[in-house]
Amino acid sequence: MSPARSHVEQTRNTLLFASCAKEVSTNAQVNVVMSDKALVKQLQKELARLEDELRNSGPAHLTSETAALLREKDRQIDMVIIKILYQNSLCFMIYYRFVVY
Repeated sequence: MSPARSHVEQTRNTLLFASCAKEVSTNAQVNVVMSDKALVKQLQKELARLEDELRNSGPAHLTSETAALLREKDRQIDMVIIKILYQNSLCFMIYYRFVVY
């Protein structure tokens, strides 16, 4: 049994789509959701490790890449701390507005 001539284009498109869909591959990964405290702790550990590595290798071995990495980690820690402080201040303002008034 063959499709009607009026549906040949739709059949062709469906088969083309099926052919492309067969080639799709997925790589599922579990998203890791970290609390702010855990993220700060992890970044501080990494910063301490990098600083220790820097101390052990001596100032002569300080590469611009390592220094840039240290600056970036410092910046990340600062941003997370600012975010936590901001969220805490918002919570306080909301609490103050609804409880006190």
